[in-house]
Order: sequence, then structure tokens, then C-alpha cells
Amino acid sequence: MKIKSIKINPSRSELIFNSLQHLPWPCFLDSCQPYSETGRYDIISADPYIKLIYKKGVCRIFHRDKMEKVTGDPFILCKKYLHEQPSSDLPFTGGAIGFFSYDLCQYLEKLPSKANNDTQFNEMMVGIYDWAIIMDHQEKQVFYVENGNDPSPTITSETIEKLLQNSASQNKPFSLLESWASNMSYHQYCDNFKKIKKHILHGDCYQINLTQRFKNTYEGDLWIAYKQLREKNYAPYSAFLQFDDFTIMSCSPEQFLHVSDQKVTTKPMKGTSQRDVNPTIDKKLAEQLFYSEKNRAENLMIVDLMRNDLGRCCIPGSIKVPNLFAIESFPGVHQMVTTVNGVLDEDHKPIDLLRACFPGGSITGAPKIRAMEIIESLEPNKRSIYCGTIGYVSHNGNMDTNIAIRTLFADRKSIYLSVGGAIVADSGVKSEYDECYTKINKIFEVL
Repeated sequence: MKIKSIKINPSRSELIFNSLQHLPWPCFLDSCQPYSETGRYDIISADPYIKLIYKKGVCRIFHRDKMEKVTGDPFILCKKYLHEQPSSDLPFTGGAIGFFSYDLCQYLEKLPSKANNDTQFNEMMVGIYDWAIIMDHQEKQVFYVENGNDPSPTITSETIEKLLQNSASQNKPFSLLESWASNMSYHQYCDNFKKIKKHILHGDCYQINLTQRFKNTYEGDLWIAYKQLREKNYAPYSAFLQFDDFTIMSCSPEQFLHVSDQKVTTKPMKGTSQRDVNPTIDKKLAEQLFYSEKNRAENLMIVDLMRNDLGRCCIPGSIKVPNLFAIESFPGVHQMVTTVNGVLDEDHKPIDLLRACFPGGSITGAPKIRAMEIIESLEPNKRSIYCGTIGYVSHNGNMDTNIAIRTLFADRKSIYLSVGGAIVADSGVKSEYDECYTKINKIFEVL
């Protein structure tokens, strides 16, 4: 493995990615520095030497100039291409970067399949990357790491340096062509809300995350759109990924699973409040969220669920909750966040943990399997990447993934944005519906 320091200001992540964007499958795992107050690393890479594309139980695996089709568990297939490496000070030293869509839950549990799969997007797209550029915003350093596993590399440290010297390419301005259209009218939302309340009343579940999806058409460069989003709607677990004709723009504030030196962290986010331009009012809104019994109950349900999920792969007795009901603030909302820690046992790898916890409980409800069954019966369309996860699994045993909320995904013509919220026994339909718009209004404003 080769690690080389690059003399570039780490705050120039946008320019670095812009220089590499023309390469196959470019990815930018973005902490949104310098706009965001949290987040330390950015990871940029491209041109994976192995590509895994999973859909309807079949995985197409591309090895540079050849392709094979295999069946099996998508997480296990991905695990096959992760190599053992010593730990490193860098978070990522080569390995898997990509997304796992929410719809992979169909292969993990016996669930009905009723929602319309109208987009036909792939259910998993993961590249095995042999090199990466790491921006460390805390230490103000930039590193190039090269693994040496690629049998026929097209990118080397020398070609990277030449690419970074090139001037930024010209991009076509981005614009939406229509008004956003939801797949669920207010009447339909109210009807689904009533059905969920009946499930809760009958003891069938405690919490269900009900979502709706917006669709639009666009023209121009999605990278331009993402740069606008990261400046005005910054979030510490953001990402921009391009896969051939499919693009993901994530402004996620929520960490799903983080693993470093066997130490596991998950930060379920449940409880939302709008913000206000008046600092006094804004502070009061945050305090109201912190003391809200309803939001605390929502949060605690998911914390218990995540503790149970971590227990499948963590050492017994290692799971702790060091920070309960913290309030984190973002450009559009205040969020209630709880931190849960654990220690991964010797029998499991990070991707085993990802599989055991997938999908995240904060976007299903509780109990998880019954919640997913109800979601499938009520939501008109498959969720696709929304409520799945985006991130990396490194050869050195590290992993960091988000919950893919506040996330847009697009093909060459259409762009999609989904949003949802948890419904519990004392939820009100109007406030829950309004909360959906509170979460995405900032994205609407920017685009």
C-alpha cells in the first residue's frame, strides 16, 4: 500500500472532484466542509477495478474487461472482494464505495412485494476502488492512497497529479423543468395515516415511518446542483456518486453505522423541529424538541431497536448509550439524535454488521419486520436508494455509512426526492404531513 501527501488545501474538495469527474463511477463522500460544523474527512475516488451491480437477485460483476453473473446475498457478494489489511490512521485505504438500496430488505426478510417499481434502478451498486484521495479537515492535510490490488490500473499517483493540475471543466447550468409532483395526495396520506393508527391501536406495531416521493424533470449538470446543495443545505454525511446513467445526491445528516478499530457507533435520528431566523425563537424551538415527550418516545423506540440489531454482531455487554436525546442543528431543521456504541466481536466483519442492521430502524419503525410489511402495503412506489445507505467499507476494517435521507437520485431525464416521518400513537396527521415539508423545504429552495 502506498500513501502519499498531496500539497492541496483540503477545503478545495469541490475542485479535486471536478478534475476527476470524467472518470468512470466517480464518488465523493462529503463532510461538507467548510460549511458544516461537524465531519472530518472527505473521500474521493473513481474508476473501480471491480463493479458490483445487483438487481432482482442477480449480481453482474465487472472485472475490467470481463463480466460474470452470480446469484446470492448482496452483502456476502460484496464481502468477498474486501481484503484483510492492518489498521490505519486513514479512514479508507481502498475497498468498497457505493450504495445499498432500501429494497434489499426483500432479500433479508420474507416480505410482501406490492409497491410499484417504476424507476427500475439497480438495488446495489458498489465499486471496489484501489485508490482514493482523503481530505483530513482536522489536520488540514490531503493524502493519496493506492492499494496495489488492481491487476491493470488505469489510474496511478502520477496520472492523478496531472489530472489535479488541469483547470476545472465547464458544466451546463442545472434547472428543474416542472413543479415537483408527489406520488401521494394529502387525501391519500391521511388515509394511510389512519391505517397506521389502526395498526398501532391494535398492538400490531408501535411506530411506522410513512414516506412520499416527489418527481421532477431537469436539464443541465447534476454536479452543479449538488454544489449548490452542499453550500446551502450542508450535512455531515453527504455524498455525490455517478454510476453511468444514474446519479445520487445525498444531503444526509444521519450516520447509520461507523466502525473503526472494532468500535461501533450508530446515531439514530428521530424527532424533528423547524428552524427560525430569529435566534431567540430558534433556540426555543430546539428546547421544545428536547423536552417533547412524543419525540423522546419515538427516539427511544428506535434506540432500543438499534441496540438489539447491534447485539447480533457486538460483544455482549459492550453496547452503551453515552448520549441520549441530543439536539443537532442543520440549515433547515433541528434533529433529536442518540448515540449508541458497541464493540464488534471477532466473528464478524463490518459488512456483517451492515447486513444485520439493514435497513436502519429510524426509517422503518418498530418492530422492524412488521413495520416493513406495513410500509410495503401502503407506499405506492419502491423506495429505491431512499432510506438505504451510502458509504464505504475499507480493506483496513473501517466502515462509515449514512441513512440515505434528504437524498435525490436521478437518471438522464427524471429526478426523485422522497421524504417521510415517524407515526406513533399520539401523532397528528396535519403536523406529520407538515413535518415532511419542513425536512425538504431547504432542498426545494436551493433547486
